[in-house]
Amino acid sequence: MHSMKNEIKIGIYRIRDNRYESLPKDSKELVALHNIRRDTLHELFDNQEAIKVTDWGNTNDTTSHEWIEIIVSAVSAGIVSPLLMKGLEELGKKLVEKGFEEVVAEGVKGLIAVFSGKQKEKKLGECAIKPDDDGTVILVNTTKSTSTITMHKGGTDATRITYHIKK
Repeated sequence: MHSMKNEIKIGIYRIRDNRYESLPKDSKELVALHNIRRDTLHELFDNQEAIKVTDWGNTNDTTSHEWIEIIVSAVSAGIVSPLLMKGLEELGKKLVEKGFEEVVAEGVKGLIAVFSGKQKEKKLGECAIKPDDDGTVILVNTTKSTSTITMHKGGTDATRITYHIKK
């Protein structure tokens, strides 16, 4: 459990296109996909000021993991361009309607913008962003041009929206 208010837990799947092949966890194919996710996360978060990873979880492990969790702090909307953030205004409004604080909604919008581009490139799988202990935002890339986002907070019903990825 993450307890600091400025920390967000993020769970990230590796690309799972071959999940029905029953490959062993240590197969070179799955390790390669794990390493693509690792390299992508380091590309996103190393050497920038807007967000810091405080716990990399199993990201850097030498064996494959289908799902890893990291914890980030000091999320800022500054990690993506203002134009892209403007395109996510509906998402921000929905997050606030669900009960997330506005500053949290801005950080989640930034993470969604960054992760959706990497999903489009087939470098990351589904991502679950957990800004607090009773709210989750899940990004599922459904096509090359749209992403579906499901969010819930506390006992509220899940809200699903689809937005177009522009790159």
